[in-house]
Amino acid sequence: MFALCLIDREDRAIVRKFTKPVEVDLDARTLNGFPYVDGPATGAPVLAQSVAYLECEVRQPVDVGNHTLFLGEIVNAAFLKDEDTEVLRMEDTRMNYGG
Repeated sequence: MFALCLIDREDRAIVRKFTKPVEVDLDARTLNGFPYVDGPATGAPVLAQSVAYLECEVRQPVDVGNHTLFLGEIVNAAFLKDEDTEVLRMEDTRMNYGG
């Protein structure tokens, strides 16, 4: 299981906190210092400040070089903020993924 969180464009600084391994504080219920809640369908962590999220169950792992791509089926989705909120895009971060 995993959750995909969509972040507000105004919260772009959050991305830098997740370019390194995640620090989990189970007692404080935080990921890299950001509060999370358990997704209702899977229990996967969902960042509390997300605009929206998708909860997924892994259907197939695919080895691609030295990475693994997880194909998931969406089992739940919800908005946590106004549906008109602009979400963060890769180009908003001024970062790129070189794999």
